[in-house]
Amino acid sequence: MTMLLSLLAALTLAQAGAETAPPPGQTDLVTLGEADAPVIVHAYMSPTCPHCADFYRDALPLIEKDLIEPGKMQLIIRGLPSQPVGMSVAGMMVIECAPDSRAAADRIFNQQHEWIEQAKAGDPKPFLEETAAEAGLSAEETEICMTDQALAESLYNGGGAAADAYGFTGVPSFLVNGEPVGGDKLTTIDDWRAVVEAASDE
Repeated sequence: MTMLLSLLAALTLAQAGAETAPPPGQTDLVTLGEADAPVIVHAYMSPTCPHCADFYRDALPLIEKDLIEPGKMQLIIRGLPSQPVGMSVAGMMVIECAPDSRAAADRIFNQQHEWIEQAKAGDPKPFLEETAAEAGLSAEETEICMTDQALAESLYNGGGAAADAYGFTGVPSFLVNGEPVGGDKLTTIDDWRAVVEAASDE
């Protein structure tokens, strides 16, 4: 079974069991900052979401400089699939499997347009294979990762469970010290500073 057929099979199993399976735990894909920061933010994102790519490319560098590096907050990226779901989950799988998860996430989000165009041309797989290689996975390890049905199910179901639990209606969405905050409330660095300051005072 090829990489993409295996992934599609995994997602079919995940969808079939979603109503009866217990809510799965969430998978931390990338963690930035220290665990003892006063504010912990979980960012729910999809590798195929244009708004997520905008956040990652434009806002995240400012957040890192102003809030994460000074120790004011920790940011943990988790997956919440969006269309096309197969590609979205595949991107999450590469980030999760890669020894350098940050490098994988950087390439997937910062070069999302290139990946989408490649997919439109007929095959999204080469971009993911190149990403996996740059992030420390061998070709064999990449194949094992991308045909791991249990991992695909976990990431797919985990994102759905988060959306149900926190009422997320889109991505990116955030939890700030466990409280849901929609991405539309965090559009500028000033928004982030204000939210983090308020959460620090609680």
